[in-house]
Amino acid sequence: MRGKTCIAVLLALFLAGGISSCKGGHYSSKVSKLHSGMSRADVIAALGLPYGRDGSLMIYYDSPGTALAVDTNNPGCYWMLLEAEGILYSNEPVLYKVRDSSGGGCPAGVVLTIRRDQQQ
Repeated sequence: MRGKTCIAVLLALFLAGGISSCKGGHYSSKVSKLHSGMSRADVIAALGLPYGRDGSLMIYYDSPGTALAVDTNNPGCYWMLLEAEGILYSNEPVLYKVRDSSGGGCPAGVVLTIRRDQQQ
């Protein structure tokens, strides 16, 4: 009986790891609510108010070191999972690595000046 329990636990851990590595990583539940053609209002209805913004990019943050950027003006690169070391928003430009994205048109990195969204 003990062997079956151990196998069940290992299987559960394996599946959990596979689920967390799906497209969008930690943000996969948010990414699954997005589709091309959504307006800014549609995105806010699906994900809530953004943490911050840079131009047309809406920034959602809920995982240390990463942020989800959604751009309703660019259907070729609709969302990007950004990575930076400790900097969430700044009045200075910051280089963010693009870890994952919705389309092949996204760059490997982007320089953004993320400002806290004033709508909150």
